[in-house]
Amino acid sequence: MKLTTMKTLSAITILILSLGFLFSCGKIQEAKNAYETVKSVAEAAEHLPENMEEMNRKTEERRAKGDTLAMHYEKLAEYLPESYGDYVKDGDLEGGSVNMTGASYSNVEQKYQSPDGNVLKIAIVDYNTAVHLYTGLMAFYGTGLEIDNTDQLMKGFEIDDEIKGWHSLKKKSNKVELIAGIANRFYVSINMDNQDNGEEAIAVISDTKIRELENL
Repeated sequence: MKLTTMKTLSAITILILSLGFLFSCGKIQEAKNAYETVKSVAEAAEHLPENMEEMNRKTEERRAKGDTLAMHYEKLAEYLPESYGDYVKDGDLEGGSVNMTGASYSNVEQKYQSPDGNVLKIAIVDYNTAVHLYTGLMAFYGTGLEIDNTDQLMKGFEIDDEIKGWHSLKKKSNKVELIAGIANRFYVSINMDNQDNGEEAIAVISDTKIRELENL
């Protein structure tokens, strides 16, 4: 078996495992939805080997420069917005840092709420030299994967070369979850309710200090 084929098969495996959450809450409603999902996964997997190689290359570049530790969570928190539109902070910041042999990562999470009760949650993780964890989470960002069925719409987006990801709209609850990879190092998760599409969640990245992470 050719090496490229083996990489593609491994990529498909990662994608299917990553997509497990789509089916973990109950049986698939429509066989057609299942077929289209697997088809989309297989097509997206063709791009995975090059994405993984790029992640590893940038990690090695950081190591060569002596950049081997994730940012301390208090420093990482500085990239969270103080507010967004009419959303203001609701509750305390949660965060932490972990450094061990061969891996370093930190995370922060903040909840926001608007006057009408809508909730926005933002989480940022700096994986720096824990690229094996990052790769698993971000396996199919930037692959062009798109899934549309009666329950949800999942599609990719790209702000620029350094910020790519996907967002999922739960059609029945109007909740959006956005996942983004920034500079092959930072993982950003945004959750919003009362949404018609993922554009507002994308704007949370592009219009706030979060976008500055691509320059690190």
